[in-house]
Amino acid sequence: GWMNELAMDLDSEMASQPLQVAQVTRALTLPKRAFHIVDKPNTGGGSPGGAPSSNNTAPATNPYANNPSINVRINFKYDSTDVEYQSQSNLQVLADALSQSTFNGKQFILIGHTDVRGDWSYNQGLSEQRAAAVQSRLMSLRPELRGRLRTEGAGESRPLYKGQSEREHGLNRRLEVVVAS
Repeated sequence: GWMNELAMDLDSEMASQPLQVAQVTRALTLPKRAFHIVDKPNTGGGSPGGAPSSNNTAPATNPYANNPSINVRINFKYDSTDVEYQSQSNLQVLADALSQSTFNGKQFILIGHTDVRGDWSYNQGLSEQRAAAVQSRLMSLRPELRGRLRTEGAGESRPLYKGQSEREHGLNRRLEVVVAS
């Protein structure tokens, strides 16, 4: 409905803006908000590890739902782990933010997400490879992050939006950064 459209408008606007260190810091230091304006898809049916549900349509439960996190728009070339040029600055900002003294001693999980198009197992592998590519790039930008980043892939199991529009697919393709507990 209209709230879903409003949420997509806000997400699209945020995704189109350059990432800022203060934005990452704020998201990763504030407690999770309990209020959600978006009707979330059914979260039952999948395992926390992201395995497909029996009918392959219900998203997996997010095991990090209570951890501080931020979704970062990192665009990849089609069917690739190569980061597109316009996302390079977001990677630099993310590396700078995660290496701040605010996060000394903190561990982070980089979770790759895909849209729902394509084969489930292929999307799972692609999301894992993309998270690993980001991890490698972040560590090359800020070597002090070595040993503090781990990766996971959620594939298509936890979409932000359950529709089939190109806009929704684009918002579902993302990197999620979570503060590990």
